[in-house]
Amino acid sequence: KLYFAPINLFGNYIYRHMLLRRSADVVFSELIRISDWDKALFNDKLKYFKGDLKKTVYQIGAGSTEEISQGLKLLTKEIPVIKEVNLNVGCPQSSMQQKRICGGILYDKKLMKELSRSFVKECKEYGLTPSVKLRLGTSEDNIEIKEYLKILSGSGINKVYIHARTLFYPYTK
Repeated sequence: KLYFAPINLFGNYIYRHMLLRRSADVVFSELIRISDWDKALFNDKLKYFKGDLKKTVYQIGAGSTEEISQGLKLLTKEIPVIKEVNLNVGCPQSSMQQKRICGGILYDKKLMKELSRSFVKECKEYGLTPSVKLRLGTSEDNIEIKEYLKILSGSGINKVYIHARTLFYPYTK
């Protein structure tokens, strides 16, 4: 299958629709940070073409079990026929790392376990497929993908998308 990752501020519903019409099998929404829900609505991150929903994975950023619960409730209310939700554990933005959301979760395996368990439980309640997107590790010197996959698998995550790079690239040091 041909999956297309989101492009921040460019991967909107029109772009996703174009990719699906050009042979993409699956597309991802832009990251929806639950703490910035109103901003996501304002920026049209939740808009969609009805025919695209079966092939669209909605991606969320959350740093607590409460945010996961709140986010799935809001997301399923806004998009009632959603099929798959992806917990982003890979965005390298430094502000998210500092807040321990998205890529910042890679630094805290205990938090990863707690969030992924909650995510699976909440998705089950809504009949959603839970998935996670993550990276190989936090740096070239800290590749921990095997440990991450053990945590996610043990939490009930059966679908993982891996960015085959770390949070920090060699050319950014």
